[in-house]
Amino acid sequence: MTRIRRLFLALLALALMCPASFAIDDEPNELNWTTLGSALTSFKHFYYYAKEHEDFRAKLLACKPNNELGRSSAVPKNIAAVWINGADFPAINGWGVETIADRAVASYPSGHGGGATRVVVTIPKSGYYRLWTEYYHDQGSTASFYARVEDAKVADLTGPNQAVVQDVFSWKFDFAEMGRVNDPLPNRRDEPTGFLWESTPMIWLEKGARTVTIAGMIHDGPFAPRRIASVVLTEEPIAVPTPPTKALQSPSKQARSLAKLWELRPVVGETNPELLALWKEWRDALFADLADYKLEGVEGRRMAALTAFDPDSNLIGTPRQIRDEKIRFQEFLDSFPKDAFIKKIEGEDFNVVDGWWKEGNADASGGQVLIASYGDGLVEAEYTLDVPKAGAYSFWSRVLDLPGYLAEYHLTIEGADGQKTETTFCADEEENKKSPGLKWVETKAELPAGEVKLTLWKEYGPGLTYRRYDCLIVTNAANFSPEGQGEIVPTSDVNDLTFWTSDPWAGFTRLSAPKSGETIDKPLDVELPYGAQKSYSLLIRNEGDEPQTIEPEIVDDAANLLSCRLQAFTLSPQFGWAPHPLLERKSITIPPQQTVGLWLTFNGDVESKDEKIALKLGEKTVEFNVTRKVDLRSAPVPYVGGWSAPYEQVSCWETFKRLGLNVINDLIVPSDVAKKYGIKLFVRLNDGDVSPEHVAQVEKSFKDYGYSHDDWAWSFMDEPGASMSDAWVELAKKFKEAAPGVRVWCNPGELWGAPADSDLKMLPYVDCYCPYADHFWQNGGGNETYQKELHGEGRQYAIRLTYTTPCFGEKALGAPGDMFGPMQTSVQNNLDGWMFYALLGRYEYCNSPWDEMNAYVGDQSVYLYQGAEFRTISTRTGEAIREAVDTWRAERLKEKNDIETP
Repeated sequence: MTRIRRLFLALLALALMCPASFAIDDEPNELNWTTLGSALTSFKHFYYYAKEHEDFRAKLLACKPNNELGRSSAVPKNIAAVWINGADFPAINGWGVETIADRAVASYPSGHGGGATRVVVTIPKSGYYRLWTEYYHDQGSTASFYARVEDAKVADLTGPNQAVVQDVFSWKFDFAEMGRVNDPLPNRRDEPTGFLWESTPMIWLEKGARTVTIAGMIHDGPFAPRRIASVVLTEEPIAVPTPPTKALQSPSKQARSLAKLWELRPVVGETNPELLALWKEWRDALFADLADYKLEGVEGRRMAALTAFDPDSNLIGTPRQIRDEKIRFQEFLDSFPKDAFIKKIEGEDFNVVDGWWKEGNADASGGQVLIASYGDGLVEAEYTLDVPKAGAYSFWSRVLDLPGYLAEYHLTIEGADGQKTETTFCADEEENKKSPGLKWVETKAELPAGEVKLTLWKEYGPGLTYRRYDCLIVTNAANFSPEGQGEIVPTSDVNDLTFWTSDPWAGFTRLSAPKSGETIDKPLDVELPYGAQKSYSLLIRNEGDEPQTIEPEIVDDAANLLSCRLQAFTLSPQFGWAPHPLLERKSITIPPQQTVGLWLTFNGDVESKDEKIALKLGEKTVEFNVTRKVDLRSAPVPYVGGWSAPYEQVSCWETFKRLGLNVINDLIVPSDVAKKYGIKLFVRLNDGDVSPEHVAQVEKSFKDYGYSHDDWAWSFMDEPGASMSDAWVELAKKFKEAAPGVRVWCNPGELWGAPADSDLKMLPYVDCYCPYADHFWQNGGGNETYQKELHGEGRQYAIRLTYTTPCFGEKALGAPGDMFGPMQTSVQNNLDGWMFYALLGRYEYCNSPWDEMNAYVGDQSVYLYQGAEFRTISTRTGEAIREAVDTWRAERLKEKNDIETP
């Protein structure tokens, strides 16, 4: 969909001219300023707030908007409208026309999903439009559908899964979520039978042709047929539309009476500080009412379930989640045993004497655990700490507990007096019967003052299970009990901001503090290869009692190598509040006694020489010495994908390209567009229809878009294994007869379910082979013939890949580290790339992709987010994908140079 981007382009131009500026403030695509300013529910709240608070209203009306970027918020003098009757939609893909209550409606049968029907319309003039739908509702039932405004070219697409890269505006109507158990969203199921109107926030549309599409959705029942009487795009900002009597009408009486307030409502791009302060006052009041569920009606309660970014705490969540967490965290700070001794020791900070090793773990407080084999034999790790005074101490250990396996750990405590105390601990037997996970276990001991040596060990393996040890908290606070990952309030004599760098893939909490030697006291050296990107995590802690706000400023960066983003916190049920999305912000607030993270990206895709770059953060300046030596631009590029396609917005395709994601599933775009975005392979996913007619139709759709057989592949089913290998082979035989030149894709699941025998049945028909990573880890299960195939010593495949499913810890502190595993498997086995399941696990019946509290699908993973203004927001995990790609390319270039060098 073509649309005005004046705000974005103006700010982007400003950023290019002045590197110190950020392009825009990122926000989630839900409770952002655009939505709050133009959704009827929130504008109604804005109107009544101004009416009830005379001082606020007087100040508001005295303000002069300074919307210098041209995003007009005025009520138009002449209202344009595009009115589509239900009968105007073509009877295609299961849609038809029927009469109900004496009206002709577009009709589609009840049930899940549904095909699409669309019409091309002409937008008579550029402006803000509200999309309305009028549909027939059966009391007690739901009939969810969406309406979309798309590029006019969409109406001409005929091939299966053909698409164009565009920004799509889409909205759910008569929506009832499927499967949400906790705090389900309200719906219109119980409203009286009859025609209902629903509307969207306003969107900017330029004059010209558009496609308007309607389609059924997956949703909760009981079900009723979709019966849509009208779809309307109108510049009228307030009133329910009425059929137009002429091309341009006058605004409604309601709009005229509210014009002054409408023109002072929040809009993106405003710069008047007085008006911005008033908007924030109202937004805080709105969010307080949303948190208390005070907004009545379906739309008000739905709005309460949407997410927003809170710049005062750097949290992303629903208004209630944010409010409750701010209260909880402050209570935690206030109640912390400040006079007691308390020391947290990460398992990876122990000095390993023998047997232990480090392993990445998504739930570990530092992103790693110490791990020991289940076999017999002594393993030891040591740590020395200073104890301020003698007395009774608690030792809280966080260990992995697996139901059915009571793994014992031993901790020997040796004081300065030479006396030793040996403790043995494991998870509680009743607790062990519950869910697996890292859990806290307490042991107690009397300690002398002075230096104390701790030895963590195990000698034999009852229960035959690995030991995984996360961290240890030692304290003499009698009533302290750790929660989550064991947050400890740091103590410091510095009453100001502290700056340090940390491992960008390990994560941090709002209570992280620098370890010895981590603070920044000299310029940082950055080796930035051409064609690569480098990521750094810069943490800032506010030891004071008042919030501090800084405006990051990048200077002396003529090539625009450096960008800076905020690591915002999101909530997930397993890991609590953890840093994940990366937001571009003009200003960043560091709350008192808390830590925030900045994400620094050095873009080696840009041509430059060595540079000295400075990042000003308030009174602190961090300097970087950037050197450009290695050149990866001639290195091979791996195939990397996530069993997904980009969101339908241009910025997401651009983000895919920047991160190195070049395998796309289940849609195709023209070949020149694919080249622009660096796409290497399209996969027709899990299509078991191998009839000659269907195969020929799909093959033609690729050919019409300019592709050869080398550019795409066909998948029959997901994770075929022992139970389905014979059926898979039969499909492959038929497919090869119908389309002998088309590549066949196969991705067997884990080795236990897809053993070597079943894989060897399928391999003669496979062109693109992508087995689960444990096929390589376990060396084909010991089957020599299969080992040769895995190692590239058998038949020649067009593409050899691997994949894993790191989809349960996507918001964890250590999640970015998971992205390097499949790359390492690819490097070790000389593969052409790797896949993740699932990169963008967003389903049409799901709630917000920001809200993992109520994720419907256990393996739903969201590594990129949709932001306001059709932006795509990357994550720490997404950036790790790019880093893994660059590492793979560097390894391949090194191999190439080793071969070519005599």
